Amino acid sequence: MPLNRDGPEIARITTACHPWRQGDLAMKEIWFAHACDPSNPLTSAAEGGEGCGTEIVESATEGLMVVTQTCDIRRHCIDRPYVEVCPLVKVDVTKLDEIERLMRPSFASLKVLSELNLVADLDRVMTVEKAVLATWNRTQGCQDEEESKRLAAALARKRSRFAFPNEFREFVEKLRDRIKEKHSKASPEGKALRGLAEIRVSAEPSWTHIPATTMFWFIRRDDDTVLTGDDAADMLRRWLDLMPATASFKRPIGQFIRLSEMTAPEYLASERLDLDHLSQT
Repeated sequence: MPLNRDGPEIARITTACHPWRQGDLAMKEIWFAHACDPSNPLTSAAEGGEGCGTEIVESATEGLMVVTQTCDIRRHCIDRPYVEVCPLVKVDVTKLDEIERLMRPSFASLKVLSELNLVADLDRVMTVEKAVLATWNRTQGCQDEEESKRLAAALARKRSRFAFPNEFREFVEKLRDRIKEKHSKASPEGKALRGLAEIRVSAEPSWTHIPATTMFWFIRRDDDTVLTGDDAADMLRRWLDLMPATASFKRPIGQFIRLSEMTAPEYLASERLDLDHLSQT
């Protein structure tokens, strides 16, 4: 039977969970559990299972990140007994900047993790009861309010990103490959890509009326001074030339711009591009 709501153990658990915040880390918890069918293994962890049917298996991780909202973590453990966590994984340093700028929504980063080349794998979520959380050692994740907001945005983006048409994936394939190839290079093009805060795109008259005309917004960071004048125009032309007209999409148009220069209607009518979503693998 569940413990007495007003009993000392419930009070202890609720109190122990109270300091935890969304983004906090359990660095000593290097395990993650998920359900699988060992007779049809899709992961190496599933291959370690026995028999047929649904089975719970564990895999090694670099730690865990709490992704439940702070207000729910702090609620009474009888009213909100569960907490969601994601495993920490190592990534190549070349992907770290892309993840930090929300270009790969399958992952979330924090400054304290970046030093270790670690990110949270948002594709995997495990639920634990707060009695388990109460036994873990807490490491602060977000260092300030700004980082908390960025993490919240990354978590929201994972669930709310726009479903681009399959034809659009094919349309931008060469641009996607170009970004992946040049982003980490020391070339002028690599520096220009790292100077972007995000890439957004809209379609006129709409995504369902074809052939549509796409507008690409290459939004520069406020501190970016890499591209100026003719260099910016040449770079823009080269990127747009990677997307020749198709039966579904006309030749695209585009613009380098800073976020403060976009109107609210322009921003709201556009969708953010990310490398995970555009990847075919």
